[in-house]
Amino acid sequence: MSAIICNYAVLRFQPYLDTGEFANLGVIMLCNNGVFLQRVETVARKRITQFFDKLPAKVFTQARQHFVTELKRTVDLANQHQAQPEVQLRIFKDLIEPREAMFRFSRPGTLAAKDPQAALDELFNRYVHHDFKHVASPEEQLTKDVTQWLKSLNRHYTEQTLGNDIVRVKLPFVWQEGAHIRQAIKPISFDLDDASK
Repeated sequence: MSAIICNYAVLRFQPYLDTGEFANLGVIMLCNNGVFLQRVETVARKRITQFFDKLPAKVFTQARQHFVTELKRTVDLANQHQAQPEVQLRIFKDLIEPREAMFRFSRPGTLAAKDPQAALDELFNRYVHHDFKHVASPEEQLTKDVTQWLKSLNRHYTEQTLGNDIVRVKLPFVWQEGAHIRQAIKPISFDLDDASK
């Protein structure tokens, strides 16, 4: 199965246009297979009402309810035109058009996905729920790879700090037999500004 190309935009709540402050509420996505998706946070409001504490909570909840109703209607309309990608694209562009309104969309992004719904959920969790997956640095990945390789040697390596009163070095892989240090390994990434990290 080949990847499906999807355009997406993040729904933002920005009640005070002059300050530029906003909170992400959802994501819309149009894919080249004719699927138009949306996901909006419709339950939680505490994060938003605490961030915009001068705005009455009722204003936000009612405005969100009306906006989500209209968004669902628009997405349903777009999905009725799955065989007409030019109509869907026009609807998508109209939705994300910059406006002076409380609810607006970010600039569009593009991604390739095997499962558009899973991609939408991942974007939603990242932008709305701040679920950032940790991406391993080159040195972390190298350490992980070296760990696997060393396990295959059947030697017991441990993380230790070695040195004397003047210099101390923390090493992730130290092989020790009795009181003798046989081997010490530290994976190094040469693209760091500070070699001590």
